[in-house]
Amino acid sequence: MKHQESITAVIQNLEELLLSPEIRANKEKLDLLLADDFIEFGSSGNIFSKSSIIDSLINSSEDWNYQINEFSCKPLARDIFLVTYRLSIFSEGNIMLRKSLRSSIWRKKSQNWQIVFHQGTKVEH
Repeated sequence: MKHQESITAVIQNLEELLLSPEIRANKEKLDLLLADDFIEFGSSGNIFSKSSIIDSLINSSEDWNYQINEFSCKPLARDIFLVTYRLSIFSEGNIMLRKSLRSSIWRKKSQNWQIVFHQGTKVEH
């Protein structure tokens, strides 16, 4: 159980890093965190590849704050984990912009964790 808790903490930290402005603006760090076969089904309804999401993130002028709640991490196979959580997005003035349900699949390759899949689904409450 302790091993699972450790992996959960590592992956939650990686999810939080992907929400940080410093990482979102850094092409090299994004390249390390996103697997080459990465795909995202965005809450916007758009589908993103690794290159398209990196381009979108580094060219974004959004200055939002994020809050993760109800984080859960479940093993799918050896070194592959499904993550689910609720994400709240706030404007710079701390005004709630939207909420979504999020899911990601993380895979450990060599000694590094990379996100392989991500999906956001808008929710009303």
